[in-house]
Amino acid sequence: GQTAFIAGALAFLIGHAIYATFFVRAGLGLAALKQAGRLLLTLALLASAAFSAALLVRHDTMSLVSSAIYTIALTVMVLSSFTLPWTRWLVMLGAVLFFLSDILLTWHANKPPSDPLLLRILSDTSWFTYYFGQLGLCLGALTLRTRA
Repeated sequence: GQTAFIAGALAFLIGHAIYATFFVRAGLGLAALKQAGRLLLTLALLASAAFSAALLVRHDTMSLVSSAIYTIALTVMVLSSFTLPWTRWLVMLGAVLFFLSDILLTWHANKPPSDPLLLRILSDTSWFTYYFGQLGLCLGALTLRTRA
């Protein structure tokens, strides 16, 4: 029901905040996002977040507010992974896959395709990107150390 959904969303929100804090503390600092490759990733992520939010979100006020909060938290988590050294590419890939899984999940929930085959592909891809995103985040973060 609605209460379980809100509790689950809150748990993910807290998880994203913890990941973001950890990645920034273990990373090269926010100034690293100004480097050419990282800046390109940042701009692509921000464009994807804005585009998917505008395209996929439902238009009732409560959904807009909660979706905006969650999208910001998710985007900040991914951005924070971009501050890590390039040797931590697995964390960055995991964060991007997790982001992609949420876009696909939102598409599935708010504007599901009418074609059953496309619906199945969308569902399977959402789970695939979620699972491997979590795997990349977890395995990549296992040996991270925060900067002194």
